[in-house]
Amino acid sequence: MLLGLDNRHAQATAIAIMVPISIASGFVYYTSGNIDWFVALFVGIGSILGGVIGALLLKKLNNLALQYTFVLVVLGAGIKMLM
Repeated sequence: MLLGLDNRHAQATAIAIMVPISIASGFVYYTSGNIDWFVALFVGIGSILGGVIGALLLKKLNNLALQYTFVLVVLGAGIKMLM
């Protein structure tokens, strides 16, 4: 909101920022020998599929639906963390 971005650009920017952070974190875990490659395979496949599906949905949802979806996901994650 401070930069005047609409929801689509703000969420795409946030996701783009997470990519290098995830790569750096993965490298640290890899060098420490703390990666379960079997689990990583399924998480990687799910991430790729989720990214593609999310990008396609982002094109189809209007801003209001996108806002409510984002609020529901954040609330759900927050409630799960509290439990």
